[in-house]
Amino acid sequence: MLKPSPFAQTAAPKRSRTRSGDFVSTSHLVISGHVLAVSTSPNKGEKKVNQAAVEFKENWGIVGDGHAGDGHRQVSLLTLDSIEKMRAKGAKVNPGDFAENVTVEGIDLELVAVGERLAVGEGVILRVTQKGKECHKPCRIYYEAGMCVMPENGVFAVVEKGGIVRPGDVMKGVVCSNSDAVVGAISRSPAP
Repeated sequence: MLKPSPFAQTAAPKRSRTRSGDFVSTSHLVISGHVLAVSTSPNKGEKKVNQAAVEFKENWGIVGDGHAGDGHRQVSLLTLDSIEKMRAKGAKVNPGDFAENVTVEGIDLELVAVGERLAVGEGVILRVTQKGKECHKPCRIYYEAGMCVMPENGVFAVVEKGGIVRPGDVMKGVVCSNSDAVVGAISRSPAP
């Protein structure tokens, strides 16, 4: 028997009960983009090197990467938009320079809440565990790039289902459209 997809509830709005007992309508928004780069490094806190492909291992992270392990930040993600903002400030930065494992384009990671899942490539499933991070002291990335965007824009996840991911692979997610981020993004969208 086939397992239901973690993204099976994407179509119809549903009603759920709030703590006060009121019913509210909830619906889901499908977001998608593509992987621009996959990057690894043997140590934490340093720039990562772009790879032709990486292996995501369930409950571990990316094979050969310094962030792999049984923690809640097995994989880090960053959008190209975040890198472009730093380039606009004069920083000479590229995918992997902020120690992110996966650089994506065309998907708004601000819309993804902790606990929601992202599907990448042919079957890899990531569950978002943290957005942003606290830097206790400036790391090598801060000194090399002049600033680190991961505290504000980084997204961290665990690997729920492993597989191979390559640049160009599609990334999809389903987010609850009642979240403040989604409502804000929808209201910022230009009229057709």
